[in-house]
Amino acid sequence: MSELDDISLKETYKIISVLLEQVEASNNLIALMAAQLGEENTRKITQSSSWAAFMTAKRSLETLRPLLEKYVATAAKMTAEM
Repeated sequence: MSELDDISLKETYKIISVLLEQVEASNNLIALMAAQLGEENTRKITQSSSWAAFMTAKRSLETLRPLLEKYVATAAKMTAEM
């Protein structure tokens, strides 16, 4: 593996790991905020086009989760072996 491949693998692994952590933290924050807003206010938000776009993006990401987890595990293993 060349130095460029090594750098790319490490950088890609870091980017994906950080993005997955951010998505999980954002989802947790949204759940907490929804609980604090109450049912009526939460309903108003969940009926908006912004919420629909968020949920579409979330579902798309969830379909990628197994592939991302496989990639992260493989990249972590390869990085550790270097």
